[in-house]
Amino acid sequence: MKIVWWIDHLGLGGTQKVLLQLVRGVSSGVTDQAIVCLNNITDPVLIEEIRSVGVEVRVVGKWKLATGIGLVSTYQWLKKNQFDVAVSFLF
Repeated sequence: MKIVWWIDHLGLGGTQKVLLQLVRGVSSGVTDQAIVCLNNITDPVLIEEIRSVGVEVRVVGKWKLATGIGLVSTYQWLKKNQFDVAVSFLF
């Protein structure tokens, strides 16, 4: 199973800590996981912890979203990777 997680930012916060716990928890039974972060606010320590369990982190950024470049590249990436499940932490 392949899971893609969506989140608005990866700065230090409660939702981000929950995401880290979920990613760690399902890492043994899931063949592929990735996180798409829509904003470029990131905590390097958190990203390193996520990557340490083999999860790809894709930071799009506000500017790329606003110009459409991020939408097109993310769509192409999604189509290439063919995830089975998408989980959103967006409100």
